[in-house]
Amino acid sequence: MFKEILHIIWGWFRSKTTVDEKAIEVVDEIKVRSVLIKKELKDVVDAVKGVPTKPKKKYYRPKTKPDIKK
Repeated sequence: MFKEILHIIWGWFRSKTTVDEKAIEVVDEIKVRSVLIKKELKDVVDAVKGVPTKPKKKYYRPKTKPDIKK
């Protein structure tokens, strides 16, 4: 008897909470953000591919032979 009353009260209390609704909102928000992140990452990849990398120039002076005058 006590279990049945507790079960009925628990069911009523659970129906009054918005846990399920909040979980659904979070899932929807995650879906929206994932789409935006995918678009942003695509833009970043395109930007990186579009800029050619410049090779580093080696600045060195060739060894010069000393002038020997006779």
